[in-house]
Amino acid sequence: MSPYIDINAQQVFEFLTKNHTVTQSSFGAPCRKLAFTSTIGEVGFDSGFQPVDPAATAPLTYTITVNDTKPIWVYCRQGNHCGVGMVFAVNSNEEPDSGRTFADFVNLAKAINGTSSNSNTNSTGETSSNDSKGAAPTVRASTASAALFLVGGLFVLAF
Repeated sequence: MSPYIDINAQQVFEFLTKNHTVTQSSFGAPCRKLAFTSTIGEVGFDSGFQPVDPAATAPLTYTITVNDTKPIWVYCRQGNHCGVGMVFAVNSNEEPDSGRTFADFVNLAKAINGTSSNSNTNSTGETSSNDSKGAAPTVRASTASAALFLVGGLFVLAF
């Protein structure tokens, strides 16, 4: 289940380990940048690769502001992370019959196995070399005024 974030609230992503991205996608193409699939000119956000030094004492962060209550679909571009379910959503429709729940989004990303993704290249077209193989996606969530999520090596704080 994805968190519900109010309009004008900030979503802070904290990168704890390895090398990940926070990249906006669409429900129908979970492992592709929104800019590549939008038919109405949406660009979306992309943190770029965030390599975290194993000795780092503070996480790297990336912040977005939620502008409306429409769902926001997000994935990690690193390697095949999206294809193994390293995705995230805000304000998804969690009605069981909607066909657009967070679980549906995860299942679609896994079903395509990240194959519709540009996930192994960074913004300069270089292949990333600091993969985090074995970082199985896990999620811890709370729907209090601040919500915490751990997705692989990516920690998300929403408030």
